[in-house]
Amino acid sequence: MKQFSYYEKASATITDDAITAYLNANPLDADTEKALEQINTEYYIHTFCNEYEAFANWRRTGYPKLTPARNAASYPNNVTNGEIPRRFIYPTSEITANPVNYNDAVKRLSGGDKMTSRVWWDK
Repeated sequence: MKQFSYYEKASATITDDAITAYLNANPLDADTEKALEQINTEYYIHTFCNEYEAFANWRRTGYPKLTPARNAASYPNNVTNGEIPRRFIYPTSEITANPVNYNDAVKRLSGGDKMTSRVWWDK
């Protein structure tokens, strides 16, 4: 939490009392699954300025538990139908310039070449 104060133009700092209160209210649980959730949720917060790392770790671990926007009316023409994207799709240039390897790679994806398909290490 102290790291926020190191950023230029930090709009607010978190006091030592606030940190202590947070830690007391959220002790590390000894249960393995709960501990993994707590650790990875804290890691997600820690990597807020490194969005690719936060996104990759969320896909790898499933934490924090994110809630996708399932309301199609909120996002008309949404290509993922309200699901959180899991990967980038292959570019058209790859499809046209390298169709044999593209087709082979797509066969290995669960769900085809879609933004919601998971890569091999995605939990």
